[in-house]
Amino acid sequence: MKIFKGKKVYLMDNEFSTATGIAEEEGKIIEIGNFEDLIHKYPEAEKVLSYQNDYIYPGFVEPHSHPMLTSYFLGNCTLIDFKHWDFGKYGVVPACLTRKDMLDRLKKEVSNKEKDAFLFFGYNQQHHGKITAKELDNLEDKKPVVLLYGTGHGVVMNTYAMKKFGFDLIPKDTFGCELTESGDYNGNFTETAYMPYISYLAPVLYNNENLEKGKQLYLENAKVNGIIATAEYMGGGTSGIEKEIEFYQNFSDENYPIHMSFLTNYQHVNNEFNNDNQKTFEYIDSMMGKYDTENFKMLKALKFFFDGAVIDHQIMLSEPLTNGTTGKWNYDFKDHNINTFVEDFLPFWKDGYDFYIHSQGDLSQLTLAKKLKELLSRAPRDDYKMSIQHFAFSNDDFFNFVKSNNLHVNISALPAYMDIWPMWTEAGLYPEHFLTHDFLRLKDVIEDNHFTLSIHSDACNMPTRPLYGAYKAITRKDANDRKIEDDRIQNIDVISGIRAITIEAAKQNRNEMLFGSLESGKRASFVVFEKDLFETKNNYENLKQKVKNLIMNGNEISFS
Repeated sequence: MKIFKGKKVYLMDNEFSTATGIAEEEGKIIEIGNFEDLIHKYPEAEKVLSYQNDYIYPGFVEPHSHPMLTSYFLGNCTLIDFKHWDFGKYGVVPACLTRKDMLDRLKKEVSNKEKDAFLFFGYNQQHHGKITAKELDNLEDKKPVVLLYGTGHGVVMNTYAMKKFGFDLIPKDTFGCELTESGDYNGNFTETAYMPYISYLAPVLYNNENLEKGKQLYLENAKVNGIIATAEYMGGGTSGIEKEIEFYQNFSDENYPIHMSFLTNYQHVNNEFNNDNQKTFEYIDSMMGKYDTENFKMLKALKFFFDGAVIDHQIMLSEPLTNGTTGKWNYDFKDHNINTFVEDFLPFWKDGYDFYIHSQGDLSQLTLAKKLKELLSRAPRDDYKMSIQHFAFSNDDFFNFVKSNNLHVNISALPAYMDIWPMWTEAGLYPEHFLTHDFLRLKDVIEDNHFTLSIHSDACNMPTRPLYGAYKAITRKDANDRKIEDDRIQNIDVISGIRAITIEAAKQNRNEMLFGSLESGKRASFVVFEKDLFETKNNYENLKQKVKNLIMNGNEISFS
């Protein structure tokens, strides 16, 4: 038994309680209160005074990420990402911010003549500019060159790679299959021209010899950012459900007992069963609880893609972009489309499943709310969880529809989008109101009891950095720390920001009985900082500090 002393302990419970002591036994909290009272009550306990001048918070929860895919990327690819990655004891990889930065890294890597293929991860058009197969051919035309989008939603290849991996056989009218003026493939494949075919890259991308290396990099990035729990949000999309479950059941170890939740992607499983919805239901339902362990949980829920990646502007908006471009529903495969969604999901819904939707545009949000209402009319339920992942742009019609129909929606936002807001304004593609009125309306979310707010990083889209996401939501600043131009205040308060990466993030995946707040019976897992995150006199600079220590199940986790 141990009693930890902190200068101030923030429980993040409903009352926003504070304390100075945490009593734990066998990895669980048995009581929180005044340190002096606790040591008198439990005189036999070991006194831990290492943090008596520090501030303690519940360990951070990363409710939406893609650890296996990220591990493959990190283990097999050279980073060209515009984000800075901190891998703790394995070092850091600086951001690749400009086209020149990217090209310099490409040239340096392809000069290594011993390699059979060249894989890069983190390509982003806003930072790196448009690149095609023709330009990659000029760098190397006798070996595969593959640039994976940082969003995880696309790829650019040289001609050799397209032919080697079969991407030149994808129907040219597939959404996201880009062509040259003469009608040939230009090397860019995004959304439905890429995501169902990512397995084509298996010979080079899914190199299991490097998977362990990538896994250690992912875990170290999570560890130094105070993560005690994460979740896979595209289960079945990387290597098949059962192989992924095996990977995640071995994700945690005694030196870093991270908790993993697993969310199955409907489309990938449905494809495996040749579009047979009943077999899809029977298979997924058979998995529930079958593999659950102390640190691994199968979510009784499904993930669906309604629209695509906002960074690539492939989203469903209520009006076209200024260049006339309109989006296309990502939920469109075989005999399934947005009109069949309710019927597709209904067997799961009736059996108590939750659903989580990748949704970015205002038309997508409103359509989703209408689908929720239809499900409730077909099969009423009280205890349901419907979560919008990423969120991006939403309009008054969406908020009003949710309120007037008394719906309940979890918004799991990606506030790091604020880093690229200036690039969107510069490009001039969005009608102005999307960027000044309808963008990440997080204050509107937290002020209405029809909504709850959590924050995620979506690794590999971003490094897993919950506190960074909270900082963005609280300050609404871009990558250069300049305020974005809202036409009304949408900043959230600090308490809501920290709740969004602790208790609300735990609730998103129905894990609030295990962690998310510091309360009796929950895991003794908490993060330690030298400065108070709730001290706001310094313009939120304390939110930028590094994690000092991480304690999980009552034991300090080593950062070295």
